[in-house]
Amino acid sequence: MEITVVSSLTPADERRVAGTLTRVLATMLDLLPVAYSIRIKTTSGKIFTRSHSRVDVPEPPARHLPERAAAMPPGPGQPQDRAVWMSRSTPRDPLSS
Repeated sequence: MEITVVSSLTPADERRVAGTLTRVLATMLDLLPVAYSIRIKTTSGKIFTRSHSRVDVPEPPARHLPERAAAMPPGPGQPQDRAVWMSRSTPRDPLSS
């Protein structure tokens, strides 16, 4: 992918924007399991680069499921162990014991 930006920024503003844009793009791309190389060259000749070759991404933290979600019936493609599901989702009558 190649991106070209044409602007009416002053050289000083262009350097600030290019540096910030490099950092923002790198931060965003670091979240993806991709290798990348960013190179921004300003009209004054200043070059900003950032690259990343690691393609492994840490797993997102496990989220605690509310008890109600655990009691929901299995969705399509999931095992249909209805006996287990019913035992978790059927309300207990406190007077029946």
